[in-house]
Amino acid sequence: MCKLQNVFRLLAIPLLSILSACSCSSIRLPGYLRRHMNPSVDACDDFYAHACGGWAAAHEDRAYRSQLEHLDHVYHGKLATLLELPAVEGQPRFVQILRDNYSACRKMQGRFQAPQFVRWLATWGNMSLALGQQPEMDYRRLLLLFDEGFSFNLHSESERFFAPAAESELKATREAVQWLLQLQLPWPAGDVEVASSDLQPLTRNQFKRLYRALQPLGVPAQQLWQQVKQLERQLCEAPPQGAETEVESGAESGAESDSDSDSGQVYPLAERLLPDNWLLPLPLALNNSSALPAAHWALYARRLRALLATRPLAQLMRYALLRLLHQLQLRAAPSFGRQECAAQSRHLLTHAAVWLLQQQQSEQERATLHATLQQLFEQLRRRFELLLLSNRNRFRAATQHFLLDKLQRMRLRVSVLPQADPATQRQLLEAHYASLHLSDSDYYGNLLATLQQIDQWHRDGNRDVASLLLLQSDGFGSYASPYFLPDRNLVMLPISLLATPLYRTHQATVLSQSALGFLIAHEMSHGFTPTDIHYDGRGHVAASQQKLRIHRNARFSNQIRCLRRSHKEMTDIDEKFADINGLSLAFETFNATTPLANNSMRQLFFLNFAQFFCQDSSRLEDSPVHGGSRERVNDAVANLESFARAFSCAFRQKHQCRLF
Repeated sequence: MCKLQNVFRLLAIPLLSILSACSCSSIRLPGYLRRHMNPSVDACDDFYAHACGGWAAAHEDRAYRSQLEHLDHVYHGKLATLLELPAVEGQPRFVQILRDNYSACRKMQGRFQAPQFVRWLATWGNMSLALGQQPEMDYRRLLLLFDEGFSFNLHSESERFFAPAAESELKATREAVQWLLQLQLPWPAGDVEVASSDLQPLTRNQFKRLYRALQPLGVPAQQLWQQVKQLERQLCEAPPQGAETEVESGAESGAESDSDSDSGQVYPLAERLLPDNWLLPLPLALNNSSALPAAHWALYARRLRALLATRPLAQLMRYALLRLLHQLQLRAAPSFGRQECAAQSRHLLTHAAVWLLQQQQSEQERATLHATLQQLFEQLRRRFELLLLSNRNRFRAATQHFLLDKLQRMRLRVSVLPQADPATQRQLLEAHYASLHLSDSDYYGNLLATLQQIDQWHRDGNRDVASLLLLQSDGFGSYASPYFLPDRNLVMLPISLLATPLYRTHQATVLSQSALGFLIAHEMSHGFTPTDIHYDGRGHVAASQQKLRIHRNARFSNQIRCLRRSHKEMTDIDEKFADINGLSLAFETFNATTPLANNSMRQLFFLNFAQFFCQDSSRLEDSPVHGGSRERVNDAVANLESFARAFSCAFRQKHQCRLF
């Protein structure tokens, strides 16, 4: 087991002076690092548990569940406080828009009505609920929303419906759906306990209540009830065990129940197999099974998609709205508190929110922050350049020039605000929000107007990199996670990331290089992943000849295969490469710029890096793209011999996978 006695020994020397230049044999860890650790776990066996084993207990009963969410939580609290202050004379109009949006959201507290929300959703999806002859409606938004957001199993229907559409139309629709799903709206939460009534067909009485709440839903009540009843009976016909079945469009059977039932039972299937936000009823043979074979569930899913594809799209959309309302009414009303409304306002009006919070810093503080980060970026770029110049893959001269030019042209940008002087920045923001008008009391009207404006901004085309940077539909740019834009060759650091504990003015170099240095290097590495390496230094896709030169390089291809073999559980090895290469670059930069660093400081480097990934242990992420936090930390350090030396571990990585 590694020894950390020296790390915990108290010294009378101030921490910052020790960390800036230290030739002594020991240092004291900052209090927040010690509070989040579990030193009883051997760092060599499970470094994540060693570094983050105390994080959950230290943040018990908090609204956030990870270090990253903590940063956003603090940011939203600051934003809410500013928006609740009286308006300042001479404030920009876009700040008042932000205040109005926040105020309208807060007024929803205790007044939320699920039917109103579902009707609004139909409006957003361009679906008319009026009776009578309906023109051909565009259901694409609702179709993708229920398919991708609520596991409605309409994949085959989605493909058929979008087949005639241009790829750009599908992309625009998918982005609109992503924007909606990113908001903290009252979606049925996937981690809420599932009761029996969630997975059963609607009774006649339940249907009547739902129809009255949403009426007229485009068709008379009795006609729609017959459609729903028939569809749900077909949905609840479980396929024979172990055999394929054809979908029968058939007749109704069985007696109808007019009584509501809710036993409160939690079905084993819901705990193990159901995707988040499942809306549909399940056959009894499935929801009562305690040991359901995976093949049987797969058979049901295939049959379900085939059955739904036989139904008219308008009928499916009405049914989906009914089931969504049913789910919402089974759950407690959502909160429209300070955190929720600040988060939603920030996501919809990010530039205005960033500007308002940025005004709380002095010009000197902002200048120091930008200078510190740009210096760190240049140090990392120099280390990456040395790595490329070593040319382990023996690339030809043309490919070497392509890679080095891309690295040289890569830029770091802090904040999504225009890179301009304060007066010009304010002028650009005023123009950006000029056509947006919001109310301080119409929550749903504001939501619709803002989402429509976001669509318009993106239809207007890309903005210049020196001006407003439009946000991405997946949420990047509107919360604390950094990201890389391959078509701009740009590393983005949101301003909300630059807060305690990741950033303090004049903090020790080792703390900056281990956390922010890793994050910047991780995003820089994305420019050289198998997916994005084909973009050149100006953000253009390289010529096909250049692509072939890279992929036909035997050493580079072998290392890609090495990564895939070593991390078979990952659907995308880009993130794994970025983690490993990012940590390696950050440590080499620290090592090169801190010649007096001792072993205790190296341990501090790795501990501070790992704690960026700390989160509630009961909710460890298990993403096939990024992997879980435990795997990300442990896999990254396992590839570094420098980590093994720092903690006296055996270096087990006999064959490292290194793309460069």
